[in-house]
Amino acid sequence: MRPSTNFEPKRLELIKIAWRLFVERGYERTSIQNIIAAAGISKGAMYHYFNSKEEILDAVLQHMVAEEFKEIEAIIDNPSMSAAEKFMWLMFRPPSEEAEQAKELTLREHDSLLDYRARELNRQASIPIFKKIIEQGIAEGTFETEYPEEMATFCQYIMGDVLTSIVMSGDEIKINNMLGAVEVFMKKCLHTSPEALHYWNSLFKEKGM
Repeated sequence: MRPSTNFEPKRLELIKIAWRLFVERGYERTSIQNIIAAAGISKGAMYHYFNSKEEILDAVLQHMVAEEFKEIEAIIDNPSMSAAEKFMWLMFRPPSEEAEQAKELTLREHDSLLDYRARELNRQASIPIFKKIIEQGIAEGTFETEYPEEMATFCQYIMGDVLTSIVMSGDEIKINNMLGAVEVFMKKCLHTSPEALHYWNSLFKEKGM
């Protein structure tokens, strides 16, 4: 039977230890024995919390996504911000230290299980966020679409996967080309209002894009 008071704190401690080792050594080069040794517990004790390294990876990524999205959800639920402002905040918000580490790790381990699971969990968490913004934008008259969930999926792919990778590359030509493509998408697919497009363009200029 699981202890009623110490199970979750100890599990969280193991998650943090595993993440530190994944960052230092890489996921593929970190064994479950490495995690056990760093935690100072027995193999039997580890299996009380996790059955495999893959299960530890899922717990680590789920914890990180949950922590990252606490701040995002607070912004998305802010009634004083317009849908346009929320879109821009998502595009330009500075990543947390953990998010930077995760991005660096997934780039180092491209096409690995870690890369796949990190992208999948981020996608699952991001699409409802974009859907909320789009639905708010429809109510405000900023956006016009009959397919908010499907548009949210496109937004997540464009702004989550593609744009983030291009911005991190530092290639100004690619960044400007991608921002131009995003503007076309917003005009043609979401029928974004001229006021919102003007607001975004002024922010791009302010940031030198």
